[in-house]
This record gives sequence, structure tokens and C-alpha cells, in this order.
Amino acid sequence: MKKAFWLPVLFGLFLTTGCLTVSSPDYKAAAQTTLARMDAAYQRRNFEDFMYYVAPKTDFDRERFATAVENDINAFVYVRCQTRVAQIGLRHANPQDDTVVGLIAKVEFSREIETYRYGRKSVSGETVLTFKVGENGDLKLTDMEEPAPYGLIVP
Repeated sequence: MKKAFWLPVLFGLFLTTGCLTVSSPDYKAAAQTTLARMDAAYQRRNFEDFMYYVAPKTDFDRERFATAVENDINAFVYVRCQTRVAQIGLRHANPQDDTVVGLIAKVEFSREIETYRYGRKSVSGETVLTFKVGENGDLKLTDMEEPAPYGLIVP
């Protein structure tokens, strides 16, 4: 009976004194999940599902990128994607605020593609991708350095 009484009291003390904290979101895992979903849509050659993860306003030419992704989808007979987040950096609204508004992810990627015209080709490398963190925690691609892991057939 005594244990049953003290356990909720101690738990309440931890909550009110700040000894028990809730961990922050795992942004590296969120970036990895977003990239896995982008890879899956790219492999299925599903343009709408892929572009869902690209922000409406980007730091790169979104229209040109969309055309490049469409070119990939139409030209590839086969595509296999593997993407891994190596490092993550957080972007805050301002230095005094803990609110994360974006992520910068160093990414390792490997693509194996096949086209009717050129056969199979492998593309791999490291790049940096920037994501915006939405209100519900979802990530949207806003910038991409070269070499590009997606949109390989640039108009």
C-alpha cells in the first residue's frame, strides 16, 4: 500500500521540478524517414508522391527540378535508390529561440538507373540537402547541393 502511494507522488515531484524532461524530436530519424519516402516514390516513378516532399518555395529552381524529376521518371526503365543521412544540423528561427525551423543534412546516396538508350549506370556521392520543418513536424526539401541525388536528367 505504501509503494502504491509514493510512486505517483514521486513521479509528480519529478514532473513539477523539471527533473523529468521530454526528449526533443529525433530530427536525424525524421530526415532519414523523409528521404526513404522520397526514394520509394522515385523508385515507383510516382511524381506526385515525390514532389509532396519538396517545399512550394525553394532556394533552387523548383520548376526546373520538377522537369528534371519528370524526365527521370519518363526515361528510366529501372531505378534503385539508397540514401543515408550521415550528419544533421539544425536551423533555428533566431539564436535565442530553441524552435527548429530547418535541417541541413549531409547525405550519402547511391542510385542505379537503367534507360533504354544508355543501359545501366550507377551514380553515387555525398551532398547536402536542406529541409524546412513544417508546423506538424513534416520535412520539405528546400535546397540541394550538387551532385544532385534526384533530377538527374536536367533540361
